[in-house]
Amino acid sequence: LPILSAFQSRYPRITPWLLPEGSASHKEEADLVVSSASAPPGPDACVLEMNPWVLCAAPSYLEKHGIPGSPQDLLRHRCLVLDLAGKPQQQWMFQDNDQIFSLEVPPAMIAFGEAIHAAAREGLGIARLASFIVREDLENGKLVPLLSEFLGSSSRAICVSPTESSAHFAKVRAFMEFAAEFVQATA
Repeated sequence: LPILSAFQSRYPRITPWLLPEGSASHKEEADLVVSSASAPPGPDACVLEMNPWVLCAAPSYLEKHGIPGSPQDLLRHRCLVLDLAGKPQQQWMFQDNDQIFSLEVPPAMIAFGEAIHAAAREGLGIARLASFIVREDLENGKLVPLLSEFLGSSSRAICVSPTESSAHFAKVRAFMEFAAEFVQATA
């Protein structure tokens, strides 16, 4: 949203229309798709930033339930599980030395990103969320990062890509160039 705000200041006659992924008109009417992917983006995509997963909890939760020292400790904690397109993300990936492993966490709640974020801030459990969602809360101490040494280098790229029918539009090229410059300037 900060990119859109700055873009609209420069190009006030272009009106953004944000559609949720999977909506009926998402594929037909979109000019650009903003996505998060672990695979390399397509040739027309612009990578805005890398977006690793972060495990975190509110200080109030940690005071009551303790700080997990290893991924296996999560089995005794309240885990706030993200639902992505109707699929609960209960398999959390970890790395111990060179070994990568998956742990199925017990869900205390399953919900969409903003609800999981809010629940974590309220002290309802431990969440695994994208870094861009929790960055500010980690900086101001509302959330505490956990098990960072076990998260390895798994990172996803936040990309903006034109749809096949809109790649030639001037407004699309203008936004992609602007977004790349904006991210570069704020990095």
